[in-house]
Amino acid sequence: MGGEWRGMKRSLLLALLLVSPVFADPALEGRVRGIVAQMTVAEKFRMLGGHDDFWSYGVARLGVPDLKMSDGPMGVHDYGLVTAYPAPIALAASWNVELARRVGDSLGQDARALGVGVLLAPGMNLYRAPMNGRNFEYLGEDPFLAGRLAVGLIQGIQGRGVMATAKHFIANNSEYGRMDHSSDLDERTMRELYLPAFEMCVKEGHVAAVMDAYNLVNGVYATEHAALNVDILQKEWLFDGILMSDWGATHDGLAAARGGLDLEMPSAQFMSPAVLQAGLNSGKLDMATIDDKVTRIVRKTLEFPAPPQALPLYSQLGRQVALEAARDGMVLLKNHGGLLPLQRARHRRVVVLGPDAHPAVPSGGGSAQTESFVKVSLLEGISNVAGASVQVLSPRETVDVDRVVEGSRFRTAAGAPGLDAEYWSNESLSGEPALKRVESISALRFGEGSYAATGPADHFSARWTGTFTPEQDDDYRFYTSADDGVRLWVNDQPVVENWKPQSDTLSSGVVRLEAGKPARIRLEYFENVGGASLRFGVAGGQNALSEWTREQVRTADAVVICAGFSPSSESEGLDRSFGLPPGQDALIREVAELNPRTVVAVTAGGNVDMEPWIDRVAAVVHCWYPGQEGGTAFGQLLWGDRTPSGKLPASFERRWKDNPTHDHYYPAVEGSKKVSYDEGLFLGYRGYDQSKIKPRFPFGFGLSYTRFEYSGLKATATGATFRIRNVGKRRGAEVAQLYVSDGHSALPRPVKELKGFARVELAPGESREVRVPLNLRSFSYWDPARHGWRMDPGQFTLLVGSSSADIRLRSVVEVAAGSPQGSP
Repeated sequence: MGGEWRGMKRSLLLALLLVSPVFADPALEGRVRGIVAQMTVAEKFRMLGGHDDFWSYGVARLGVPDLKMSDGPMGVHDYGLVTAYPAPIALAASWNVELARRVGDSLGQDARALGVGVLLAPGMNLYRAPMNGRNFEYLGEDPFLAGRLAVGLIQGIQGRGVMATAKHFIANNSEYGRMDHSSDLDERTMRELYLPAFEMCVKEGHVAAVMDAYNLVNGVYATEHAALNVDILQKEWLFDGILMSDWGATHDGLAAARGGLDLEMPSAQFMSPAVLQAGLNSGKLDMATIDDKVTRIVRKTLEFPAPPQALPLYSQLGRQVALEAARDGMVLLKNHGGLLPLQRARHRRVVVLGPDAHPAVPSGGGSAQTESFVKVSLLEGISNVAGASVQVLSPRETVDVDRVVEGSRFRTAAGAPGLDAEYWSNESLSGEPALKRVESISALRFGEGSYAATGPADHFSARWTGTFTPEQDDDYRFYTSADDGVRLWVNDQPVVENWKPQSDTLSSGVVRLEAGKPARIRLEYFENVGGASLRFGVAGGQNALSEWTREQVRTADAVVICAGFSPSSESEGLDRSFGLPPGQDALIREVAELNPRTVVAVTAGGNVDMEPWIDRVAAVVHCWYPGQEGGTAFGQLLWGDRTPSGKLPASFERRWKDNPTHDHYYPAVEGSKKVSYDEGLFLGYRGYDQSKIKPRFPFGFGLSYTRFEYSGLKATATGATFRIRNVGKRRGAEVAQLYVSDGHSALPRPVKELKGFARVELAPGESREVRVPLNLRSFSYWDPARHGWRMDPGQFTLLVGSSSADIRLRSVVEVAAGSPQGSP
């Protein structure tokens, strides 16, 4: 009886939602109800699945068009050349909500120009650890910061009549195991960290669509998670839009339909008409549920009419927005001795080198990677902005793994180019090979889970054998980059041993070889499930630079090393290493020994291991993935045409083991598919605040070429007012951060939490009064016993600072009892 009553209540609620949705106007709702009433059951079923990769079905006879979608969030990904904007994590580093709105506006214009009605952006999964391959697509470690920036993006996108999509709902915080691992977290951690950004998108941004994640949450696939999708998203937050799956994230059509999913993408493989009809026939599904899904899709399709392809794509306005976002997001982490900004009259000869100097690396890999009309590399930006009076040299002698792979030459046992390859239909290289052939290339990019047209879909293994003949006596470094297990022997000596299921991981080892003497190669690999790829190459020499280049570096007025990752090493579908790709640490150390005036520009979606070299270099700038105008932005900051103003949206640890998630970021038990979020609330700066271990660079940190003073804090329960003055000699922007500290709560809380911020640009000597608002949610925490937000009345401390570790002002406020409601 209890189950039947719950089903009746759900049907009643869905019917009420059909009659009285929260955000739509009465005329639109009347039209939607009329259309749904005229649809056949077959048309309704058809609408709940996508087609042709990025389309969903409409009903042409009733005036409901198909929806055209595109990946984001760095640009309109899927339909040719467009503007490539900086990575969202770079936008988060700007702490500039208005800029986020302008980026969203420009994204919306680009989408309309291509006839795209649904942009699959923004993403706001939190940054837990630096290795996550999609960190660059997200907005940092703090839910308040992520939510504020996401709302700005949504308002910009949807202001142009294009649906935005908040993704990935929820707890998709690593690419490792994203398809089948469960993110296990308690109710309070979920409510205080992993849900608020989505809540803000729904309640404040009125986002039109939400995308469910691939992973499971507490043992239930996100696409089937009624507690999240129905109880919280639809009932509690009153979301009236479309809930879609990530591409291939649906596993059980009936469970997904009952769990709140409206639209299976890219096709109705599981939530098919046959499955839906069987659910209706068995009574496990009711027509009110189907009608609710259809109504949501029709409502948003009519609310956001299909855009015509009429606007120009090559937009100078878009280029300007991309430039500003790249510039405002770059973070100056170190500037020893005031080396930066470089001075054209003094630094007349600059050497620029490193794998990310040229060509441009505007983006990480995967569905966010956007091909643009122009790509300004860091080398080009440094030279272009410097002008004709400065000589910029760029030796190209550094290790780049892709070029190493492409340039490696191997021989089979018979002396033919390539390697002898054997494949098995199991993961253990057992029995007779199912396939033998010669691989003529060393970069093996298999199809999705298949090594050959006739091979098994998953769970295969392979062995490659042959020889490599060195041209000179040297220490040779062998590289492997593999999705799942890999091991390598050279002359029967183990060089790489990484034999476990994993996302694409870069490994290397060094072997001393003699000129002209063939070295025996044995490379083994197994594929577990999902994607399958292997890259293999070898490069000679432990010194990255030739003597000629060393002399140029030694005599330069300044050196810029452009280090970091690329789409092949940091991407959707794989977690990267914490350390820089092989060879780069040695390059930086070697250059720094030759010239103390060394600047390191880092291209990455988050922190990298800087310990091997940071104390040896003069300056470090984190460029993130800066989009198509990144080179110009970096050049303007390097030469002092603009002042750095970016602040870190994530804490940067000294060592990976210092990170609060270190012991439980990946499954603690080999073979387990459960990732326990045992750090709980103490993620990022919240964890460092309560630990004796401190990060290398704290959350909210970023240097400037000028200085700011804070004064005059006046605080109440509704907000804080204070004054910021630029006391330096350059125009610049400061990001003031407001944290709330609760020392009397009934349950343990972090030392402080970000609850507001303001970005202020000031001329030298200029001051401005800043107002940062607060509400009762700013002082609240989630009480699992009550399953609700709780605010314990009393005294709270408001902390205002330039970073989470640099608090300039503080004040105690009295907060009276009240009911915490609304958005965070």
